[in-house]
Amino acid sequence: AQTRLVNTSTGTITTLSLLRGTVSDLEIVGPQAIGITDTSIALRLRGTAERVKVTGGFLGVQLETSAELRDSVVTGSGLDYDRPAVLFAGSTGSVLDSTVKIIGTAIVGSHPGQFTVSRSTVSAASGVTATDGATIAVDDTVIRAKGYGLFAYAYSGQATIVATNVTIAGEGTGSGVEVGAGVAGQTARVVLQNSVVSAFQQSLKRTASAGSAYIVVSNDAYDPATVSQSGTGS
Repeated sequence: AQTRLVNTSTGTITTLSLLRGTVSDLEIVGPQAIGITDTSIALRLRGTAERVKVTGGFLGVQLETSAELRDSVVTGSGLDYDRPAVLFAGSTGSVLDSTVKIIGTAIVGSHPGQFTVSRSTVSAASGVTATDGATIAVDDTVIRAKGYGLFAYAYSGQATIVATNVTIAGEGTGSGVEVGAGVAGQTARVVLQNSVVSAFQQSLKRTASAGSAYIVVSNDAYDPATVSQSGTGS
């Protein structure tokens, strides 16, 4: 049977911090938060986690520089943008062959760096988000989302998502791919290649109140009648 690691303390704490090495075949249960402003974290990772099940916590897995989450499942976390199910918090990091199934915010890259989501399944209100200097490569992945599948937003830094062989499926609401820029001189970009976007109110949504926002498509299937565009970019 899989070992289960639980932290019975409450508040802004972490169940397991692994700053080097590998952890595997373990269930990690996030601590119970007391207040809505708490940052309860199930797993803080700087090494490699394989075949782990991460449940609960406001923030499920915080991936620091060079961390890898492999063949794993993350559920029951993802409270909001600042405390998603998986947070890329270093300059590099990867989610590989894993499942993120939550009701809130799934995967966020909010730090300058190069990140990867590969051969994985994401089910959430909000799928994969890049902002504040993050570049996220997503490939061979299925995303099911109610709000948005992919979102790149440029505010304090550039934001880029490159999605290849990705299926993004909605429930008739939200946006399959969304790109936004809100500060002059900043650029947000999503590159969509050999991918499918279906069942969203807006298949592609591009908004630039300041700065520039771009969606680049190549060999993709989506509904051109539900594309929404405003501001500088294309």
